[in-house]
Amino acid sequence: ILLQPLLRRLFTPAEFGAYAIFLSIIEIVVSIGTLRYEVAIVLPKKDVLAANLLGLSLIISFAINALVLIGVLFFQKALANAVKFPPKFAYWLYFIPLVTVLFCISQSINYWLIRKKAFWPSSINKISRRGLEGGIQLSFGIGHINLGLVIGAVFGHLANILSGIYQLRATDFQIGRIAKEKLRYVWRRYIEFPKYSTIPALLNVVSLLLPLFIINKLFSEQETGYFDLTRQILLVPMALISASLSQVLFQRITEKKNAGISISKEIHRITLILFLLSFIGVLILWIWGTDLFVIVFGKQWRMSGEIVKVVMVGFGFRFIVATISIILVGLEKIKWYSLWQTLYFFAILSLIFLSKFTFFQFCIFYSLIESVSYIVQYIMIIIVLRQYENRIKTQENYTH
Repeated sequence: ILLQPLLRRLFTPAEFGAYAIFLSIIEIVVSIGTLRYEVAIVLPKKDVLAANLLGLSLIISFAINALVLIGVLFFQKALANAVKFPPKFAYWLYFIPLVTVLFCISQSINYWLIRKKAFWPSSINKISRRGLEGGIQLSFGIGHINLGLVIGAVFGHLANILSGIYQLRATDFQIGRIAKEKLRYVWRRYIEFPKYSTIPALLNVVSLLLPLFIINKLFSEQETGYFDLTRQILLVPMALISASLSQVLFQRITEKKNAGISISKEIHRITLILFLLSFIGVLILWIWGTDLFVIVFGKQWRMSGEIVKVVMVGFGFRFIVATISIILVGLEKIKWYSLWQTLYFFAILSLIFLSKFTFFQFCIFYSLIESVSYIVQYIMIIIVLRQYENRIKTQENYTH
């Protein structure tokens, strides 16, 4: 956050637009990079099964990214044309397999830390990543070398992994627990994650990033850069609160589900707090959004401040609901989550038909789709939560 005002002055909107597309491709690959087995690391009661899920996730990530490497080597030009990647930055695409495999490794390690309630070490890993990444990008930016954006991402993930390996040792992770028989067992035991979660998770990530691709195709790389800054400024505070809270919530829900304990009061209290935070954020951006963007990032980013007023309500709903949506995974309602992700994907995909509209009209439709989609997901969460609470009450009555 502190480095963004400097980086946005050192790199142009066009360069950040290309970098946004580069990161979007990576996030799409990462969403299927372990076939979602890394999410299951939190669920087993025994650490030995969790350790084998971590091992399985790493094996799968190496295999999938080997295929990605082959694909990029042979189809780099076709990929660049498909996403309308700026020709002068096209060589960046060769870094995709390296960054994606590093991302998959660090993500798998992070789920082990969530399982062990090692939230502070997990935070240290992320600080290591962002600190080194930002420092390298700043250094290259001063030298006017645009490749620094990509190099920073590579070394940032490396820092995350090295820090993560140290944290693994501190949380009693033993590589000797990983064995072929157990790898086969966890593959079969948690097969629902690749079967029912991989494709929908891919669709969900694509849905989040699809507006960038569509804007890049329908409008220009400058407008892509403006929209990406708006998206980042809205998503970064969400990540600071939402992602961290969601990780803790995931661990607590799993623990309480295994013990047959009620979770409804905790969820409703968290939802209320998130709503108040979202309301305050939307109010501040509505009043001072444009001026803040000009002051912090410079006059060349004024349009990003105008965009934020259009899309902030949709992101407000996302902030509230996405944080507690981990309930669907924690209660193993993977099919419910998959259904919503599929519907959400097609809703976002419909934006491709807005080619005759202006850029700001496009943003209005996007915000409307976000709002409606996350309201629907919230309704699904309430239904699943009530089903769980009723089941708990029935078991208690039966016991009495």
